Amino acid sequence: MTTTTPETKPARAPRKTAAQKAAEQAEVEQLTAELIEVWGAYRPAEFSEDQMLQLMSDLNPARVSQRTGGGGSKLSYLEAHDVKATLIRIFGFANFSSELVSYKVENVRQWEVNNKAKVQVTVSAHVKLTIHQTGAVYSEAAASSQTGSDVGEVMDFALKTAESDAFKRCAVFLGTQFGASLYAQGATADQVRVVLEAAQAKLLSEGRKNRATPPPQQQLAQAPLPPEQPQEPQQQPQQGQRPPQQQRPQQGQQRPPQQPPVDDRPMAMADYSQGDPNAHDGLTPPQGGMGAVAGAFNHSRGTGAVPPPISDAEHYTGETYGDR
Repeated sequence: MTTTTPETKPARAPRKTAAQKAAEQAEVEQLTAELIEVWGAYRPAEFSEDQMLQLMSDLNPARVSQRTGGGGSKLSYLEAHDVKATLIRIFGFANFSSELVSYKVENVRQWEVNNKAKVQVTVSAHVKLTIHQTGAVYSEAAASSQTGSDVGEVMDFALKTAESDAFKRCAVFLGTQFGASLYAQGATADQVRVVLEAAQAKLLSEGRKNRATPPPQQQLAQAPLPPEQPQEPQQQPQQGQRPPQQQRPQQGQQRPPQQPPVDDRPMAMADYSQGDPNAHDGLTPPQGGMGAVAGAFNHSRGTGAVPPPISDAEHYTGETYGDR
C-alpha cells in the first residue's frame, strides 16, 4: 500500500507596506548617489544656446566639397581641416581631442609598369574623438588604398587618409554641421530637426525665441521715428518794414547789452594768454620765449604740457595737444 503525501504550496511572501517600499527606494537612491560620486555618470550635454542653435542649423553649402565616385557619380564630403575648424568654433580650443587608437596595414601589392615599380598599400585606422565639454566619446574606423612608386610615401598617404576619414566619421555623430546631412544625397538642410532630451530641447527653444527677439540696441535702432512736428511758418516782413530782429528800439527804450564776441578757435590754436598786448594770432608765441608760452598754456589748459611747434607741412586736425 502506497501512501501519497499532499503537495505543499510555497508560502507567499508578505506584501510590502508603503513604508517598506519607501525605505527600499531611499536605499536605491543613496546607492546610486554613491556610485555617481565615485565613478561618475552620464549627464546630458551642457551646451549653450549658441552651441545648440549652431548644431541645429543648416550646413553652409560653401563648406561642401565634391569628388567623383564609382560609376562617375558625384560624392559630397567635408574636408578634415574644415571639420577641425568647426569643432574649434563650436566647442573652443582644447575642448576636444582626437586619438589614433590603432591602425593596420591590410595589404601591400607591388608590380612593374614599363620597367617602373608600382606599389599599392591598404591601411585601416581606428580613431576616437572626445568632446571634453560633454565627456562624450565617439569611435569609428576607416580604410584607404593608395598607389604610387615609393612604398614609404604611399603607406604614409594611405594611413593619413584612413585616419582623416575615421575622424570625420566620428564627428558625424554631432549632426548636420559635421556632414550628417550629406548622407541624404548631399543635402545641406538640417537632418536632426528635433531634440527630445529635456535640457537640450529647452536650450534650443529659448535660443530660437531669443534669436527672434532682437537685443535692446537693435530694437532701438528698428523703432519707428517720432512724427515730425509741423514748423510754424515764418512771417515775412512787409515791404518797408524791418525784420523783428533788426528793428530799432523805440525812443526811450534801452538797447540790449551786446555780448562780447566768442573766440571759437581751438584752445590749442587760440591766444596763449588773454589780455597780453603781445598775444595776437596764436601761431607766434608772445614775448618771453617758450617759458611764457608754457606758463600761459599751463594756465589755460591745465595740462602742464608745452604745445609742439606746427610746421608748414602739418595741418590741424581738431585734436588737442594734450591728446597726442
